[in-house]
Parts: sequence; C-alpha cells; structure tokens
Amino acid sequence: MGQSDGVLSKALRAHERLLEAFEPLPLKLQRDPLSELVMTILSQNTSDTNSGRAWRSLRQRFATWEDVRTAET
Repeated sequence: MGQSDGVLSKALRAHERLLEAFEPLPLKLQRDPLSELVMTILSQNTSDTNSGRAWRSLRQRFATWEDVRTAET
C-alpha cells in the first residue's frame, strides 16, 4: 500500500465517522454543471427573486443549452 493509498484509507475512515456522527443533509435540487454555472452567474448581483425570474425566462425561451449556443445575436 503506497502513501497515497494510506491517505485515501484515512480519508474514507474519517468520512465514515463523520457520517455516523452527523446525519447527512438532504440533497437540494441539483442541475447539470452548465446550468449550475449559469444560475450562479445570474444570482451574483441580484436578489433570489430576480435571478429566479431571469432563469425561468431564459429556460422558457431556450429549451436546451444547444438552443442558446445556436441562437442568433
């Protein structure tokens, strides 16, 4: 067992102990990575309400990211 295997083994044991000590938080709705990036950008300088509106408007106009990519400018 190499040094990196030992570190991995210790990390996995620590992870298991943490799971035993603390209940895992429920997962929130998870989007694909590109959607998460766009949502993060939309939310940077505005309220949740406005970024949510922008997100819904974007998704209503463009059903897929390919549609966004190929949209006329």
